[in-house]
Amino acid sequence: MAVTPMLNHITMIIRNRHTKQDDSAHAAVTMLFIETGGTLKVLLVMRAIRTGYPWSGNMAFPGGRRDHGDPDLMATAYRETQEETGIDLTHCKTIGPLDGLHSTVIPDLCIQPFMFFCKDPPEMVLNEELIAHYWIPLEELDVSRGKTRVGPREVPAYLLKGKVIWGLTYRMLEKVFDILNGET
Repeated sequence: MAVTPMLNHITMIIRNRHTKQDDSAHAAVTMLFIETGGTLKVLLVMRAIRTGYPWSGNMAFPGGRRDHGDPDLMATAYRETQEETGIDLTHCKTIGPLDGLHSTVIPDLCIQPFMFFCKDPPEMVLNEELIAHYWIPLEELDVSRGKTRVGPREVPAYLLKGKVIWGLTYRMLEKVFDILNGET
């Protein structure tokens, strides 16, 4: 599927589902897409290694916990993305929210993903919470499914150019692929 029809399909499905912000969610992440060279890419960041932080060193989406000053979870997504990456999402098109997901690491934590599209790759300035960022083509993720070992168990993951994308990030991306494959 070409990029524009792919984006239009995702947008139509998300908007027709009328997914609401999940009031039980405590955090929000931004799934930011761009098109370059006819390819749809998604932004992933690598979290800094921090003792005691459950997502230390993981590939993830920009985002974090809701602050008391955030009027809603969309505001959390905007604020956290700005703080972590320097990206101002007001310059991007809002696609909409996906259903919130519960963390398996912290089961009481529900995270609401919000999808955005920027016409051009935005300038980025990473804060101390992140050590790298990557624009990854969706088609490369789609063919890189595998398994990785996390502690004593094996879990589904994308294995891409030495990067392992698993857990919540994997589950959120799978929801996007479900939409693209008509499995909503």
